[in-house]
Amino acid sequence: MKVFYMYLKYSIDEEISDLAYQLTLPPAAFLDVQTARKIMSDFSKKTLEYLKDKGLLDTTGLTIREVAVTGYDGYLIKARIYTPSECAGSKCSGIVYFHGGGWISGDLDMDHYRLIRYSREAKVIVISVDYRLAPENPFPIPVEDCYNAVKWAYQNADLLNIDPNRLGVGGENSGANLAAAVSLMARDRREVKITYQLLLYPVLNLISSSDSAVKYSDTPVLNRALLQILVKLYLADNISNAYHPYASPLLAQDFKNLPITYLAIGQYDPGRDDSFEYVRKLLENDISVEFHIYANEPHGFDLIYPLSTISKRALEEQINVLKKFSRTYR
Repeated sequence: MKVFYMYLKYSIDEEISDLAYQLTLPPAAFLDVQTARKIMSDFSKKTLEYLKDKGLLDTTGLTIREVAVTGYDGYLIKARIYTPSECAGSKCSGIVYFHGGGWISGDLDMDHYRLIRYSREAKVIVISVDYRLAPENPFPIPVEDCYNAVKWAYQNADLLNIDPNRLGVGGENSGANLAAAVSLMARDRREVKITYQLLLYPVLNLISSSDSAVKYSDTPVLNRALLQILVKLYLADNISNAYHPYASPLLAQDFKNLPITYLAIGQYDPGRDDSFEYVRKLLENDISVEFHIYANEPHGFDLIYPLSTISKRALEEQINVLKKFSRTYR
């Protein structure tokens, strides 16, 4: 049976619509951070169990290990490294990846399936970062953790078998926000060279009043009211920080010398129009961009059901662009 939920005005992809609405909690529920984390963690675990039962978590050909990266303040940041066998004796492209979860939740397992596929099929070394979460660790701690992880990867490129001229960043949701911010930080601080960024349904403006941000007030998974709560938790109620470009990358004054970019977002994502604007600013500054918008998809569609037709296509496109980015800098 096709379920479109037209009473909510949106023709959501029928393969994920039921799950999308089941996962849509009242925004106020996220004020109880521990409960929100448990809900996200439980869903992530069930998804991994489902994928494992399907035989899709095979790590043949990969070495996976966890390390501790010393943060800017001495805190030990946990990271998971995926290395394909082809990179054991030669330099490969690398990507430092940041999970989503609205800055308040998420962990290294959240993107395990995606990152297995990235590493094995695109032949890239992936470093997944377990950055500190808000509200206990508000802005700028999470983004500084992420920047420091990239700096560590760059400085230890030889030990990691990463070609420092082919190092990128990526993430989904809030993780894509962090990735875009880290690209700005790397350009501004001139300690690290980032050559590409992979941004999946990013949150680019924490105070957005774009048409999609206002219009999609009751979309599943992420909507305006929920985003406002998550932003307050991330910024510890210091809303003035939302204007900082490392919190809202779209508000940067200068878009020159940023990495080549892949950006993907769903039609019914509140951040859709900000993504259009971000892409426009990159193109105006001669930054190469590949931009995908997926019809009838809400925020986080490929995490909701990784095996839907569109989710599988999206993942293949991400793998293909990682292959392309890797070749660009050989």
